[in-house]
Amino acid sequence: MYASIRYYQTSQPDEVRRQVHEHFLPIISLAPGFQAYYLVNAGQSIQISVSIFDTQAGAEESNRLAQAWVRRSVQPLLLGAPDMHVGEVVVHRSL
Repeated sequence: MYASIRYYQTSQPDEVRRQVHEHFLPIISLAPGFQAYYLVNAGQSIQISVSIFDTQAGAEESNRLAQAWVRRSVQPLLLGAPDMHVGEVVVHRSL
C-alpha cells in the first residue's frame, strides 16, 4: 500500500474543499488502485490531502492528476505550489 501526501496553503480553504469534493474526488477515485482519499484541515490556511493506493505507480499517478487539476481549477486560490510526496505505508491499522 502506498500513500500520496500533498500539502496546500490556500487563501480560501472552504472554496478549495468544495472544489475538491465536487470535482477532484470523481477524478482521483478512478485512478488505478485507488483505495481512499482524505482532506485534512490543518489550520492556518493549510490543507493536507492523503490518497491511498495499491501501488506506488498509482500514488504517483495521483500526484500527476492533482497537479493537472490544480492548474485547471484552483491555482488562483493557492499560496504557492503544493508540496507532494509518495511513499510506502509501513504501519497501518484500521477498524
